[in-house]
Amino acid sequence: LIALGRTEAAQQAYDASIRVDSGLAAVRFNRGALLETINDLNGARSDYERAAALDPNYVEPRASLAWLDARAGNAVSAQEQGERALALSPSNVLARMALASASLQQGDFAIAAAGFSALRQDPAISPVNRSMVLRLTGDLLHAEGQSAEAYAAYEASNDLLKSIYAAQFAAPGMETALGHTRRLAKWFATAAV
Repeated sequence: LIALGRTEAAQQAYDASIRVDSGLAAVRFNRGALLETINDLNGARSDYERAAALDPNYVEPRASLAWLDARAGNAVSAQEQGERALALSPSNVLARMALASASLQQGDFAIAAAGFSALRQDPAISPVNRSMVLRLTGDLLHAEGQSAEAYAAYEASNDLLKSIYAAQFAAPGMETALGHTRRLAKWFATAAV
């Protein structure tokens, strides 16, 4: 259902599964991942925490919690969760990303740089995660006052995302960002105040 873009039906299926057996860590984790994609971050956190409690050796919920915390700017919790995830799986990409991001947030630039460098060289990293690492590398370079290098990292991140999603957004019937903006501007210009 998720692959078909039917997120509401997917959530209903996960909810039904949880009603049948609330102790399935994988179902809780997968529902959490779905909730994260639709920006229900509180619901995602709750499901990740429940999945981790149900199976303390399940690395994905811990890594996902670390990444949620890193994205929220909670470097201390991101570091704690990331270290717990890496204790279970030292190569976990999301946990490594969260730890490097936490180091950046805490001003530990050398540790962050080493983490981002290792991630950029990792052949197992997905293209989307590679794009995020490039963006975070840009943040690091910017914090270090290296504006030109930061810009190049941001540009590389955007170029990679564009190559990943170009076919999806170039499909017939897809509204462009410019078209969306124009449609909204027209609606706001004529909307009753």
